[in-house]
Amino acid sequence: MRDVRILRLWTGIGLLAAATVAGACGVVDLSAQATDTWTGHYTLKTGGTVEVRNTNGRTEVLAGDGDAVDVTATKVARAMSDERAKDALGDIRIEESVSPDRVAIDTRTNGGIEMSVSRHVDYVVHVPRWANVELGATNGELKIRDVGGALHARTTNGVIDAQSLGGGANVSATNGRVILDFAKIGDGDIICQTTNGAISVTVPPSARATIDMSVTNGGMSTSGLELAVSEKSRRHLEGTLNGGGSTIRLSATNGAIAVRGR
Repeated sequence: MRDVRILRLWTGIGLLAAATVAGACGVVDLSAQATDTWTGHYTLKTGGTVEVRNTNGRTEVLAGDGDAVDVTATKVARAMSDERAKDALGDIRIEESVSPDRVAIDTRTNGGIEMSVSRHVDYVVHVPRWANVELGATNGELKIRDVGGALHARTTNGVIDAQSLGGGANVSATNGRVILDFAKIGDGDIICQTTNGAISVTVPPSARATIDMSVTNGGMSTSGLELAVSEKSRRHLEGTLNGGGSTIRLSATNGAIAVRGR
């Protein structure tokens, strides 16, 4: 009997060790999936702000005419069984805070980190073209199109890709590159910072701006612009575009910076 107990003990230890190694090697089977869709519709006062905070998942913001804000969130949970995936899906909450001049959407998740469960939310947000937009994400890409108001965006472990912007921008990324394309340069400044990621900025050649770029480990380049350079070294460049104007300040650690004419 004693030998049987010892055999069972060592068998249990072996199975536990095997499960631990499998989890560490990333071979946990999360093939079971549960999904749900959440929607919100709002009216925003002219000059107002739309804010979306996400943890894991992609956030896409598309600007158009009108004063409506439409949010579609696809919640996804994966686990080792259908029942556990459904339970994990219920742990995802989307909270809203709404006033005439601000619509704020926040993603919340009950519970801690589990090796056998993954959760994420993918957002598609339609906003007025003039809206100010504030975005925050951890482990997720931010995609922005045609926003004419001020843009504030932060992400960790993700790309920021913003096209056809018309206002100022304050953007930062850790472990991800930033792509900013401006249809016009307004009165607001453009500030961008990355750690372990490149920065690419495109502006109209006729824009009036003062450019300040700095890198720690990486190169700097400009093309398609008549830039009057006032200071240049391997890690720092300053100059003016068409006599100067709004500030474009770009800094990267372990990444290159490129500024181009549109």
